[in-house]
Amino acid sequence: MSGPLGNGLYARYEELIQQAAYLVSYLVKEDCKVELFINRLNADNQIDHLRMSDGRKQLRLALVRLAWIHESDRFVAMKRFDQIIDRQKHPHAELIRIDASLLKQMSVG
Repeated sequence: MSGPLGNGLYARYEELIQQAAYLVSYLVKEDCKVELFINRLNADNQIDHLRMSDGRKQLRLALVRLAWIHESDRFVAMKRFDQIIDRQKHPHAELIRIDASLLKQMSVG
């Protein structure tokens, strides 16, 4: 959601939220387990992370977290965010990145 240096939201962050919400919804409806990382710091100064689970409750939790993203949130640089994901993601998880490069691909294609 942030710019490359982590010092603010990407200009088209609403579109990123929309794409993430659609993907989570689709995966849950297909009976997939979903783990969600959001590039923002929570109250404990940790990356916002929804552990892997499935079902309607997981969908609701993910959508609420996405809805809470705000311009005043604190973000980290993408390089640091990538390192955190590599350390914390479930070992059997497949990473699907929704970021500015996705929006560029969508506008070209």
